[in-house]
Amino acid sequence: MSYVNVYRFLSSKFNILGRKISREVTWFITVPLMTTVFLATGIQRLNFDFTDDLYIPRGSVINRYQLQLEKIFPANYSDFEPSRLLQVGNYASVIVLAADGRSIFRQNIFNEIVQLDAKIRNISVYVDEELWHYRDLCSTESGECFENKITSIGDRIKLVENGTLYPKYPSERNKTIENALSLGGVNVDRNSNIVSAKALRLIYFLSKKNKRHALIAKAWEEKFIKTIGETKFKNIKVERDASISKEQLKKENIFVGFKHISPASILICIFTIATCSFPDLRKSKPWTGILSLIATVMSVVSGFGALIYIGTAMSTITIIVPFLILGIGIDDTFILLSAWRKTDTSKSVEWRMGEALSECGVSVTITSFTNIASFVVGALITSLPVHGVFCIYMATCLVFDYVYQITFIVAVMALWGRAEEKNLNSFIFTPLDSNSDSEKKTCTRKYLCCVGKKDFSNLSASLISCNKYWKLLLQSMTNYKVLSVIIFSYLVYLSIAAWGFTQLSFRATFNMGLLYNSYQYSYFKAYQDNFYQYQYRLQIFIMQELDYADPEIQTKIENITRSIESDPLISGSLFTESWLRTYLEFINHRNVVPVLRSFNLTDSKDFLLILRKFFFSRPAARRFGKDVVFDRNYTKIVASRFLFQTNITRNGNQFYDRVKNLRKTLEKSEYRTILYHPLFYYFDILDVIPVTVVQTLTSISVVVFVTSAIFLSDVLSILCVLSTILSVMFGVIGYMSLWDVSFGIMSISILVMVCGFSVDYAAHVVCAYGSSKETDPKKRLITAVSLTGMPILQSSITTILVVIVFVTRPSLEFFVCMKIIVLASLISAIHGIVFVPTIMCLLNCIWDHLFPNKRIGIYNLNMEKSSNIGFCNATFKSSEII
Repeated sequence: MSYVNVYRFLSSKFNILGRKISREVTWFITVPLMTTVFLATGIQRLNFDFTDDLYIPRGSVINRYQLQLEKIFPANYSDFEPSRLLQVGNYASVIVLAADGRSIFRQNIFNEIVQLDAKIRNISVYVDEELWHYRDLCSTESGECFENKITSIGDRIKLVENGTLYPKYPSERNKTIENALSLGGVNVDRNSNIVSAKALRLIYFLSKKNKRHALIAKAWEEKFIKTIGETKFKNIKVERDASISKEQLKKENIFVGFKHISPASILICIFTIATCSFPDLRKSKPWTGILSLIATVMSVVSGFGALIYIGTAMSTITIIVPFLILGIGIDDTFILLSAWRKTDTSKSVEWRMGEALSECGVSVTITSFTNIASFVVGALITSLPVHGVFCIYMATCLVFDYVYQITFIVAVMALWGRAEEKNLNSFIFTPLDSNSDSEKKTCTRKYLCCVGKKDFSNLSASLISCNKYWKLLLQSMTNYKVLSVIIFSYLVYLSIAAWGFTQLSFRATFNMGLLYNSYQYSYFKAYQDNFYQYQYRLQIFIMQELDYADPEIQTKIENITRSIESDPLISGSLFTESWLRTYLEFINHRNVVPVLRSFNLTDSKDFLLILRKFFFSRPAARRFGKDVVFDRNYTKIVASRFLFQTNITRNGNQFYDRVKNLRKTLEKSEYRTILYHPLFYYFDILDVIPVTVVQTLTSISVVVFVTSAIFLSDVLSILCVLSTILSVMFGVIGYMSLWDVSFGIMSISILVMVCGFSVDYAAHVVCAYGSSKETDPKKRLITAVSLTGMPILQSSITTILVVIVFVTRPSLEFFVCMKIIVLASLISAIHGIVFVPTIMCLLNCIWDHLFPNKRIGIYNLNMEKSSNIGFCNATFKSSEII
């Protein structure tokens, strides 16, 4: 089916729909309202997924191996080893800083630290009329609660303070890791003696023996957060955190998001009323703007309710969906109003409504479909579950918004059209009088009940021609010097964006979703500023059966261990825990060798016997029993674990790069190894972001381009739209890096919207240009900008107003959202008003020079009626506009 046939078919159907809606207004208002009310009941089942499952990429190390590792290396909360945990369990933590910002190694500081430790251990909660203390819930080591051994230095702190005792960092002679894990912001002298330390961290681990125990631990954590928040000390400042903090933070993000919806809605409401309140009291449509906002809210409620009914997961990132729908959805109302105002005011409401919808329905359909298709593609190909959920909610809400715009809003417009037909005030619906005798009327009656006789049938041209600045701008755009400046500016725009591409970065940080005024952010900031030294205990697993009694295998394992220790990420052999290295040192010790002479330790059976019965029974080596997994008969080792300590790393991106390099090193090993840390799924997210960005944006660009190409008239128009999509995306990505925006989950989610959004303005301008009856490219440029400029400005401003409320920086994610959408709106608007018509004009001139008998346009000149898309239906001559 040719383009003209496709357009005519859809246009005729929209004409029929517009007429039908104007005849049956009640149904087309009540049915959307009732649908929304029904689907809103699904929101009562609202249940956010506060776990990290949605943030773990498909195919990541944790996603692939965590369950398997937990099965063969189960956590033991009765013989607790925090460094061997495979998931972040229940815990509570405090970071203590001196109130004056100096070293914590002072007697008065440590006195309060000891008081704080005692206070935390004395926290208790009532659950099911039973009192639970910390000692009832704690993870135990040798029958006692796991302790922060650093507090034991309190009785010697006077010696440290007066310089007679010098603790070593990162470890004492017995090679304990307590100092490295507990002290932050440490300064040492040349002998590794601690000179000062800015912070001290205390961690309290709770057990997860069963579900009931976990729930009680959660209640204890809530009491901990509240108690420490209310406790004040004279000499120390305390920052708090707990495993429950993530859930609380996500709930706070939802609350903050909802809190910002009201001011965003008010801004949009004021703007839509202002822009819809012209040309006079009879023809203006202020209530249409308000009801358009209501229709957008209805689409959000309907979309959320429908998805919740069918059990779709919901993450905290979906709180941004209402803002984006507000920004995108109201744009269609401006198109509908523009089409309505261009119809013949002497005709009936039914005729005008059919004509308006036939002329803009295809435009609304194209832009809506491209936006919906963008998010559908994004949901299908992403490897990030949380991103997929976001795209599903966006696509569903956009579907409802499209339906409500062409039914509910059209029905509302029909009602206001009847009010206009009856000469009623568009605000209060009272009869209007001619203002010919307005001098005799009171001021109130003059402005609320009077209207002029001026004919506004050619509204768009009249409004534009009355603005001398706009007229001068349009005239100047046809000047070759100005065209040259615009082209030069476009090249500069591309050059700066290209340079921005070289500055692209990925945000390698664990502060996802942190609210700047939250206790979680304060804790994270204190941790980031002070605990950049020896942060993580990495677990490396060999997941295959090996004969560790074989000297050749022992040598290979030792070589792998040393290779890891030599990596910049790892702090050498410091704090390395290798059961094999320690076991071999043990059996080769001069005091042990005589006892083992009767055993052949190159034989697997004897090797494992001594390992199990003799080595693991020693108190100093008991912990290594958790690092070796035997088969059922204890005749083979099927998996083993080795632990390494990370080095000093201040920069998150540098740390991420080192993790990637170590993974590559391990991949070269002849054994199947896994590098694991329970928090490193954050880095797995960074691994998939580049692939996700390329796949998503490429796929979406293709879908949007194909969709647009179906409805565009000629090759140049199609190429112009394609180049605009690429140019806008290129600019947004390039400039966002210059505005200090890194790639993250929020970034790629918003970029999906930008990809669909980028085609909207360009499609309208291209259609307006191609459908013009003018033959002179310069006059066609004037016509296109005249008809599309104002609606493009309205649409871009509404989109910016929706997110401008995030200028208060409630969190990094919200602020990133604002930056990207502001960039996308401005860049798309500049393309639509300046770059696209200019490029079309130049291409048209070149085309006319090469093919003088083939005119660019949607229809032949001898067609009686100029039909078009969206804004493109007015058949003005350039002389009428200018």
